[in-house]
Amino acid sequence: MDEAKSQTLSLNIPNWGMDLAGYESACRYLGLSSDPTLHDKVARYLLLTAATHPSPTGFGRWLAELRPGRLSLGFLDVWTRLLMPSHPWRYRLNAILAVHECDPRGFREMMAQPESRIGTWLSFARISATAFLNLILGGVWLCGQACAYAATGRGLRRERAYFAGKTVLVTGATRGLGLALSARLLSLGTNVVAVVRASPALEALHSQIADAGLEKRFQIATADVAIHGALSTALAEIGVDAADIDMAVINAGIKEESSLPGTDEALKRVFGVNVFGAMDTAAALLPAFRVRGRGHLIFISSLGRWHGMPASGSYNASKAALSLLVESLAMDLRNDGRKAIRITSVEPGLIRTGMVAGGTLQDLLAVDAETAARNILQCAARGCQICRFPFLFTSMTAMIAALPMGLRVRILGRVRNRK
Repeated sequence: MDEAKSQTLSLNIPNWGMDLAGYESACRYLGLSSDPTLHDKVARYLLLTAATHPSPTGFGRWLAELRPGRLSLGFLDVWTRLLMPSHPWRYRLNAILAVHECDPRGFREMMAQPESRIGTWLSFARISATAFLNLILGGVWLCGQACAYAATGRGLRRERAYFAGKTVLVTGATRGLGLALSARLLSLGTNVVAVVRASPALEALHSQIADAGLEKRFQIATADVAIHGALSTALAEIGVDAADIDMAVINAGIKEESSLPGTDEALKRVFGVNVFGAMDTAAALLPAFRVRGRGHLIFISSLGRWHGMPASGSYNASKAALSLLVESLAMDLRNDGRKAIRITSVEPGLIRTGMVAGGTLQDLLAVDAETAARNILQCAARGCQICRFPFLFTSMTAMIAALPMGLRVRILGRVRNRK
């Protein structure tokens, strides 16, 4: 759903970083064996590069955010060599080659040569033919990408213009969607104030930020948002005033699977974070927004708020309560004449985090956290009051919500965790 436990903490800055799936795809293209340990080294180098190099803009950023397959990666390899020698894809591919060259197995793979003269000539012919095809077909592909950017790149430009130079508070920022949102905001030139709970992952995040020299742009406040007043205290401890915050992404959320009834404590914990914690965060920032006359609150709810689910009653109910409270807040601000204070309610479908088991039907319908973060921030930059995605899951939710309750109970009671 909207946030969850992440198995490995990695601050992956969009435009520069490379997640494990992207690394594995690039290794296949380069003819190398992927290794998670080597990926950690590549990711660390790219994080340092992101902190010391300007983020690409325009069409360069469009290409940097692509998740190419083996064929299109070949096109990118050739054409960035020719036209964009300092593009992030050059740093990514060169980093993989450099790290693998220092690894015994990687070195053997890179130094492998055909055993016969005929094999050498065949290998040379194959490499030459591949380079020629990448040059010709890649030119056509690059023109197609330029046309796609011209038609749809306005969202990227608007997003950067809206968030660049702003200070954005993000709750639940050490994992899943919260971490992806924080990383994307950093790539947009935003100063991030991350609100997190104390956890083992916190130390790793501090270490990555320090290594990259991002302490001034990525400040961390430790607080449990379910405790009234904890946020204001945590901000004061790091020297951040509510008046310094331009907007907030209220993302912190938990999910505890348990069947109803007999779950009073679990229900209180879930509502404490997902509902009361979210509204307490808004209450801590709204007075400063009112004085300044502007601000933006982005609440992360869920499409699950439209219907019940077995063993997820507390989570779905908390998101239903949050969505209605956010809608009411928007009405109250409008009636008070505070139209310049924006409210965006985000209702995502399934996001590939720890709340979604791999290989299940849910996993097939989910989107990755980086894609979700992009959708959310671009919706906010457009000034949308409601943001729902992905389209297929939104459509399915609308159809299910329109069914009679008895039919919903029979259908949804059978699909939980079905693979």
